[in-house]
Amino acid sequence: YDLVELDITCFDTSNVENFGSLCWKDSKLKKLDLSTFKTNNLITHISITSYEVIISIIISFILSLIISTILWWNTFLNKVFNPYLTIINSLPKVSLGPLIIIWAGASMKSIIVMSLTISLFITIINLLNAFNSTNNNYIILMKSFKATKKDIFFKVILPSNKENIINFLKINFLKTSDKISFCEAG
Repeated sequence: YDLVELDITCFDTSNVENFGSLCWKDSKLKKLDLSTFKTNNLITHISITSYEVIISIIISFILSLIISTILWWNTFLNKVFNPYLTIINSLPKVSLGPLIIIWAGASMKSIIVMSLTISLFITIINLLNAFNSTNNNYIILMKSFKATKKDIFFKVILPSNKENIINFLKINFLKTSDKISFCEAG
């Protein structure tokens, strides 16, 4: 238990010199913490984790944009795959971690795949809902000008959902960075 032994005085606000600093008693964790600073391993681990998060967010965004566009374009595929997306999204994705490690190996690839499973399906569902909830008056107006479905998508659907796409990227960044740091800490 000496690994996680805290000095209780660090939580006392009257003890000003220790408040806000690392208040670990002489323990293995303090030595480990100091050793990672001295050997620059902490910066290496932070940069690798940041790289994994950025790669997974880029892949997730591109895949979810492509898949949600295909589902918006084809209503039959939308009706078929929407229930499956909802079911897959309701699964606890962190519990898939051991299966992903067995499948992808204990490497950077498994962390990126884990991050994809966390963010991909919810992003597809949210983007598809945003595409479908675009103001119908704009779509009717474009159809009255004999616009193709491609024109409607690129001139109405995407521009009107620009803020939604940025918000989904923010949410995915927070979710994946939180889950990845939790998985690496455990």
